[in-house]
Amino acid sequence: MSDETKPGETAEIDSNTSKADLKAAADDILKSAPKQEDAPEAQVDVDPVQRLEIEKEELREQLLRTLADLDNTRKRAERQVSDARLRHREICRRPAQRFG
Repeated sequence: MSDETKPGETAEIDSNTSKADLKAAADDILKSAPKQEDAPEAQVDVDPVQRLEIEKEELREQLLRTLADLDNTRKRAERQVSDARLRHREICRRPAQRFG
């Protein structure tokens, strides 16, 4: 039995596998995947204006995803600061404990 999988097969992942091994396996899969240039769709001659329109739309989508991610990060940071302030207030309101 081989450790390698054939296209279309899925490999079972051992829960003890290290992150480095998983990354190496993912890199191997990506290296063996056909390049975008090798795909038959890429060989079709596209009008330069159409190609630029497609690229513009892809960049627009990427920008929107990045802005959404930035907004989510900002909201998460604000929530964490608010939670930290609440915890601090709760701790300060507790009576001091006396030891000994």
